[in-house]
Amino acid sequence: MNCLDDEILSAYADGEARPGERVRVRAHVRGCAGCARTLDEFSAFKRALGGGGEAPPMPDDLRESLEALRPREAARRERAPLWRPMLAVALACLAGLFLCAQRPAPEELPLEPLLEAHHRFADAGALSPRFREAGR
Repeated sequence: MNCLDDEILSAYADGEARPGERVRVRAHVRGCAGCARTLDEFSAFKRALGGGGEAPPMPDDLRESLEALRPREAARRERAPLWRPMLAVALACLAGLFLCAQRPAPEELPLEPLLEAHHRFADAGALSPRFREAGR
């Protein structure tokens, strides 16, 4: 016999199991001593913690107050201001522009030393004859 998962037995003991699970637990526990013992342990633990009874009902005035808040909260979320995300994007763009403007411009490379080095390289015979003839 496949025993039930402790999570399902715990949910059953807490009264949180779905209807299909409740039927399955009751049927299984009738024929399985191990799961019946585990379920008894979970139930005893719940009673020891003081969770053996039902939670007291919510007072009507509290329920009405909470239900009255629900539409206002939903409406507030619907009309959330768009200027905050737009401001964040604008500030990020400005910061990027500022950082780019602060970056020093690259110095121009001196052309004369580069050309001299090229000519020395070419005169040393490092270039193939085809390139030497094309360059003169």
